Amino acid sequence: PEDGIIKNADQLNAVLLYGDPTADYTVVAEELDMSRFSWRGMENYSGTFDFGGCVIKNAIDSLFISVKGGTIKNLVIADALYLYTNDYAQSEIDPVVGTAPNLHYSPVVRYAENITISNVTIQSSVKIKSDIWADNSCHGAIVGRAVGDNVLIENCHFAGEYETDSLMVNFGGIAGYIRSSSEETVDLKDPMASKVRIVGCTNTGRVVNIAVGGDSKVSGIVGRIDNGAVIGCGNYGEVNSYGSGQTAGIVGLVDGNSYVKNCINTASVKGNQYAGGICGYSNGENRYFENCINLGAIKLNDMAYATNGVGGIIGYVKLRENLINCFNLKDQCENFAYYHKLGVIDPGDPSTFGDAKLTNCANLSYVEDILSAIKDVAPSVFKMAQNGLLELL
Repeated sequence: PEDGIIKNADQLNAVLLYGDPTADYTVVAEELDMSRFSWRGMENYSGTFDFGGCVIKNAIDSLFISVKGGTIKNLVIADALYLYTNDYAQSEIDPVVGTAPNLHYSPVVRYAENITISNVTIQSSVKIKSDIWADNSCHGAIVGRAVGDNVLIENCHFAGEYETDSLMVNFGGIAGYIRSSSEETVDLKDPMASKVRIVGCTNTGRVVNIAVGGDSKVSGIVGRIDNGAVIGCGNYGEVNSYGSGQTAGIVGLVDGNSYVKNCINTASVKGNQYAGGICGYSNGENRYFENCINLGAIKLNDMAYATNGVGGIIGYVKLRENLINCFNLKDQCENFAYYHKLGVIDPGDPSTFGDAKLTNCANLSYVEDILSAIKDVAPSVFKMAQNGLLELL
């Protein structure tokens, strides 16, 4: 369409195949069935693509291979099966270099350099299965990998099933790997002012990595984040990883200068090495965890590499973490957090904190106690907890 207005499935297919990567597009259809089409997805997209709340059905591949400075918004994906196999990856091998240049996978955006993604929902009728042999692949229901100093993912939701069978995978219900090379992208005084952030996203689906071995980062929201903020996000769906590495409800691995605020996990999290309700492994310069609660069961798998490294808030604390107003349901996970030198952190015993700093944190035995503790300091988390409990019921 010359005017950028997409009215039917044929036009959307044409734009994905041959559209101008710098142009703006708007979808005006309420629903589009893409079962007749096969595409590779747009590359290096830098415009604004507004799907207008359209429900895309029966898609089989990513809408965007790469986005560079673009905006994607107001999209719903339903009734779809995505299969990312090793043969699929091999078809992308660079004949000169001899390697696959793009090991990032997502139904929406596979790879991005500076991007805004907002109001994207993947419904429960969507199943994604990835079997990629190469190490360090990135998988996310909304974006596989996003890098740069301006990354915003907000109000995105995953309710489907995503299963990977990859070693050393970066894998999340929303994003696989978010990275900025600059520690200045995070505002430690006002995390909402951070230039790299995930805000108001939820997972109610199933996120599972079945590969055994390898250093994997698996989580309901984002597998790994370096120098970024995660704010107001909730995990209400099962998270499980059989690979070694880090598994969590919100962030598998936190690195660099990072801030996790107003987040909640109510679901079962199982890992093979480090497992946490909010974070699996925290490592870097400055990490803050504020107004976070865990109500889910956090455990290691039967084939786990160790018997430690489990915490309702953080599975493995490296050093200098700051935890403020964080509460764990003790009946679901006995450990509040685990410090790499001293062992289990008891929020009531400062001698167990090591280099970490805890302010108004507690292991509590009843949900009512946690709701009471968080209601005044973080009303939004209180509401998220109520909604999460309704999901469980």
